[in-house]
This record gives sequence, C-alpha cells and structure tokens, in this order.
Amino acid sequence: MFVYPIVIDLLAQNAEERKRPLQLILDTTKYIVDNNFYLIDVTGKPTKWGVWNPSELNLDHFWYDGRGLNSL
Repeated sequence: MFVYPIVIDLLAQNAEERKRPLQLILDTTKYIVDNNFYLIDVTGKPTKWGVWNPSELNLDHFWYDGRGLNSL
C-alpha cells in the first residue's frame, strides 16, 4: 500500500495511468474494511499478517508485539 502513491507520483505519466494504482488502493482498502479489518486470502482465512481487527489485536496475546504497527 505504501508504494502505490509513489507509483502515482513518479511513474504515472498521465491521468489515465494514475487511475489504476489509485483504484487498486481503493479496492484493497474496501476489501479489508468489508472483511472486518482482515485481509482474506484465497483460502478464505486471514493472511498471516493481514489482521487489523481491533478486537483481535487488543485481546489476543499473539499480537502483543505487533499491536502498535498493525494499529497504525
């Protein structure tokens, strides 16, 4: 997600080329929000690090050391 604004700013040469990475950002964010702040893999389960659900981050001891970064 952090590289797409760079792509938009430095690589896209016209408005049409800027639309694709911007749409990818919007689609990915909507997908995560629609799935209760989980990045769901093709297996139907959250990816190993695609967990941003506040309840899981704050209440599960597994996420103790990753709370700050994942909350960001």
